[in-house]
Amino acid sequence: MVKIKHSEARQIDEFFNMQDGYPLDFSNKTLAEFFEDEIGENLYDDKFSFKGTSKANRIRAFLEFSSARQAARLLKALWKHRNTERNAELHRRSELVAGGFEDVESLEIYCLQFASEDKEFDELISAIEQRGQTEVIDATTVLASSFDFDTVMDEIERARTFIEDDPEDAITAASSLIESVCRSILVELQLPLPKDLSIKPLYKAVRDPLGLSPENPDVDPLIAEDVRTILAGLTNTIGGIGSLRTHGGDAHGRERGKRRVDARIARLAVNSACALTLFLIEIWARKYPNRTLVNTSK
Repeated sequence: MVKIKHSEARQIDEFFNMQDGYPLDFSNKTLAEFFEDEIGENLYDDKFSFKGTSKANRIRAFLEFSSARQAARLLKALWKHRNTERNAELHRRSELVAGGFEDVESLEIYCLQFASEDKEFDELISAIEQRGQTEVIDATTVLASSFDFDTVMDEIERARTFIEDDPEDAITAASSLIESVCRSILVELQLPLPKDLSIKPLYKAVRDPLGLSPENPDVDPLIAEDVRTILAGLTNTIGGIGSLRTHGGDAHGRERGKRRVDARIARLAVNSACALTLFLIEIWARKYPNRTLVNTSK
């Protein structure tokens, strides 16, 4: 869930005239239709009534429940609705300018009166969209970028984006993330790829080259048994992510209207995948400090 600051909440109230409980020009019916069309949610579900039953309080409750991406999507949709007449007038004047019936300067003057509030709204959206990223995902992103690992960056961003709104896709991205790392390690070491390019065979193929075999971990004998236990668990985790992708992800399609997993499970898979990716890249850096791990997955 995204944290909306008190100052931001006041901005939102002002932008959409929510102080008196009646946002914009919505009736109960049109607001319900707006949420169904734009967000795919029933705003009049009981879970959105804990702050009160007015239209404004239901919107505030939704924002409190939502992810950063969901909150930003709602606010952008409300902003577009709020400015319907302004945008129509802008389109009309732009057509006049294009036809030579009005000069560009008059159009610029018209737009100038809205520039300040548009800038304020854009800054609000930017702040919300950048919030709520977990430490493990951020750490993996930073380290991956230092190795110019574009595919990993893409998969992390896809996983982060869809945890709340599309958990099935997030799980698929989590599995793809580990597969991308393993493929690139094998290619860089000039080792053959397994016939089966799914997550478990790929990870098994990189274990020995990286010294991650549970039977023979590349560590001090004093802690070998402890590390062996962790590595066995790592193997199980990777297998679990791969199976979850098959049974709960979207790689093989999904039944219409049926959701097998929710954001909690997707977040578990994504955070686990990012932690595992971070570990694999750190192992690579230690064993091959002068070799760049490049993207070979495009």
